[in-house]
Amino acid sequence: MMKKEFEFAVFEKGTVGGKSVDPCNLLPPNLPVLAHTLEHTQPNWIARSNSPTDLIIQIGDSSFHLHKVVMASRSEYLNRLVFERGSNRESGGESLIIQIKNLPGGKKSFKSIVKFCYGRKFDITASNIAPLYCAAHFLEMSEDLQQGNLISKTEAFLTFLIISSWKDTFQILKTTESISHWAKDLQIVKRCSQAIALKVCADSNASNFERPLSETDNSVHDWWFEDVSFLRIDHFIEVIQSIKRCGIKPELVSSCIEHWTRKWFSQIRLGLDKETPKSLTLHRISIECLINILPAEENSVTCNFLLHLLKAGVMLKINSELLCVLERRVALMLDKCRVPDLLVKNQHEKHSLYDVTVVLRVLRFYVCGMSSNHSAKAKPNSVGRLVDGYLVQVARDENLTMESFKSIVEALPQNARHCDDNLYRAIDMYLKAHPNLTEEDRTDICRNLEYHRLSQEALIYMRKAYEMAGKLGLETMEDDAAIGASDHVSSDSKSEDSSCCCPICLGPFLQLSYLDKCFHKFCFNCILRWTKVVAGKHRSLPSSVKCPLCKTENLSIVYEVEGSCFQRHYVNKDFEDSFILSRAHRYRLQCYYTDQGLLDDIFNIPQYWRSRKYSQPNFWLESWLRREIQALIQEEDVDIIVHHIIGVVKAALYTRREQKSLVIAPEKKQEEFKMSVSEAAKRFLAARTDRFVYEIQLFLASGMNIEAYDAVYVQRLGWSSPGINTEVSHSALVDRTTAIPYLYIFDGDFDENE
Repeated sequence: MMKKEFEFAVFEKGTVGGKSVDPCNLLPPNLPVLAHTLEHTQPNWIARSNSPTDLIIQIGDSSFHLHKVVMASRSEYLNRLVFERGSNRESGGESLIIQIKNLPGGKKSFKSIVKFCYGRKFDITASNIAPLYCAAHFLEMSEDLQQGNLISKTEAFLTFLIISSWKDTFQILKTTESISHWAKDLQIVKRCSQAIALKVCADSNASNFERPLSETDNSVHDWWFEDVSFLRIDHFIEVIQSIKRCGIKPELVSSCIEHWTRKWFSQIRLGLDKETPKSLTLHRISIECLINILPAEENSVTCNFLLHLLKAGVMLKINSELLCVLERRVALMLDKCRVPDLLVKNQHEKHSLYDVTVVLRVLRFYVCGMSSNHSAKAKPNSVGRLVDGYLVQVARDENLTMESFKSIVEALPQNARHCDDNLYRAIDMYLKAHPNLTEEDRTDICRNLEYHRLSQEALIYMRKAYEMAGKLGLETMEDDAAIGASDHVSSDSKSEDSSCCCPICLGPFLQLSYLDKCFHKFCFNCILRWTKVVAGKHRSLPSSVKCPLCKTENLSIVYEVEGSCFQRHYVNKDFEDSFILSRAHRYRLQCYYTDQGLLDDIFNIPQYWRSRKYSQPNFWLESWLRREIQALIQEEDVDIIVHHIIGVVKAALYTRREQKSLVIAPEKKQEEFKMSVSEAAKRFLAARTDRFVYEIQLFLASGMNIEAYDAVYVQRLGWSSPGINTEVSHSALVDRTTAIPYLYIFDGDFDENE
C-alpha cells in the first residue's frame, strides 16, 4: 500500500495582510489505474494511461475523458450513476457520458478531484478548500468507499485553517460566496464566523465582563473592523451574531456595524431612479438585516448612525415596524445627543445640504411619546436646545425650503423651550439666506418666536435688526420699547441724536409720521407694519392701536405733513373686511375651555356607538361643523376645511354601515372614528383636535339640531344663550368664572368689541 501524503505547514499568526499557510499536498493510495498524464486539449481533459478511457464527465463546456473504475471507486455518486446506466452508450460510443450540473467549484474543483483519484499531486489552499470540500460532499467521496477519501482529507485541512489562520478564515469565507447554499448546509460559514468571534474575544478588553468601553479603548480594540468590513452582508451578519454570543461589549459591536455600513454606503448611491429592482431589493434586505442585528442595549448605538439608517430605510421603503424601532431609539436618546449627531447629509445636489425629514420624523415620534408617557426619559428643555442648535446649523442652506424649516421649528410643543435666543438666531440666519421670501412668508416664520423667552441681549440685537423687528412686532417690541422708555416718553428728555431716529428701526426717519393722540414719531412703514402685526397676533378687529412707547390709544397715523396739509391713515381701515366673531361663535369657543365630560350624563357617547345610531344620517352636522371650525380658527371662509372633515366623517360612518354584518366591538368602532377624524382635523386645529373630536361625538350622540344642542349646553353650564342677547347676573358670572378659570380673557375682549 502506498503511503498517504498529507503535510501541514507551520502556521504564522497574522492579519489578513500577513503570511499565508503553505498548501497541503494530497496523494491517495490504492490506485487501480495510474494516469501518466492529464492532457488538456481545449475544451477536453484526457487521462492518458495504458487503458482506454470509458467514461466522459461533462461539466459546463468542458469534458473529462476518464476511467469508470477510477472515479467510481472514490465517488458513491458516480458509482451509482455508472451502475444504473450499466452498459448503455450514447450514440453507439464506447464511453459512458455523464453530465454533472451545479457542481460546487465547477470544472476547477473537478480537475483537482480527478488528480486526486488518479494519484496526481495537487495543492489545497485557502482559496480552493471550501469549493473542494463541498464538491467532495456533492460526489459523496466518503470513508465508506475507501479510507483516506477526499471528504476526510479536506475536512481535516479546513478545520486546521479555520482554527489557526485569521487571514485564511476570511479567504475561505470569500470563496463561499459562489457556493452559498452548500457552504451554509455544510456549516462552513458558521464555523468561520465562530472562529473569528473566538479570536476577537481572545482580546480580554473586548469582553463585556470588563470595565466600560472608553473612546481610547475603541481605537485599540477595533483592529478587526477593517477585515470584517470586506465580508458580504450575509457573512457579516453571521460573524456579528457569533461575536454577540461571545459577550463582546455592545458598544464595540455597534461600532463595527457602523463601520461596515458606512463602507457599504460609500460604494453605492441610493439614487432610486437609477437603481434596478434587483439592487433595490438587495439594499432593502441589507438595511433590514442591519437594523435587526443592532445591539438592544440603551445608548449602545450612536444617534447619527441610527438617523443614517432611518434615512436609508425611508428611501428604500423598508418594513414600517423597523422604521418605528429606529425612530423610538433615537427619540429616547435625544437629550443626550449633540447637534452634529443630527446632521445627515443628502447625496443629491438639488436637495438641501442636510436631510431634515428624518429629524422631523424622530421629533414627531418624540412628541407623541411625550404626550402619551409623561415619564419619558428625554427632557423637553434639553431637546428644545438641541433642536434650536440644529436649526442654527441648517438655516444657512439656500436649498432648505420654508416648509421644512418651519416644520422643524413647530415640531416641539411650547413648553419645550425656556429661551428662544437660538431660535431667534436661526430665524435671523434663515431670513438672510433666503432674501426672496415674500413678506407674508417672513411674517409667518417669525410668529413662532415668543418675546418673553428672549434674553435682554437678544432683545437689544433685535432692535437693531430692523428686518426681524418689523416682522416680529407683537409684544416683543412693546417689551423692547420698555427698555428705553425713559429715553422716549418725554420729548424734553430726548437727546438730539435720538430725536432723529425711528424708535422701531433705530434708523433715520423714512416718510415721517405721527400718532394722532400722543404725537410720537415713527417711520410710516414701521408703525403701519406694527399695527398689522399686533392685529394679527391678537386676531381681533382693532379700532385703535397702542403707541409702542407710551401705550396711548391712537385712532390714526398722520403722515406726509406739509405745512397745514397732511394725510391720515385710520387704523381700522385695513380690517373692514375682516371676519368678526358672532355671539354664537364666542359661546362655542368658550365651551372649549370647560372641563371635558360635563355633558356625558346627558349625551351617552358609548351608548351611541353600542346602539349603532351612527348609521342614521345627521342633517345638521355640516352646519354645526362650519360654526365650530369658524369659532376655533376665527376665520369666515372655512368651506375647504368643512368639506374635508365632513367627507372623512361620512366615509367613516358609511364604512361602518357597510360592515354592519361583521361583529366589531363598539370600542373599536369608536377608536377608528376618532383616529380618522383626528388625522383629518389636526393640521387645522392643532392642540384643540382631541376636544374637537369629542365635541363631534357629543353632537352626534345628542341627535339634536344646533338650537336644541346649544340649549342643553346653556342649561348645564348656566351661561346666556348664544342666540339671545340677555344679561347675565353677577352670581352667574362668578359661578362660570369659577368653572372656567380662563374665561376672563374672553370677557375683556368681548366688552371692547361690543
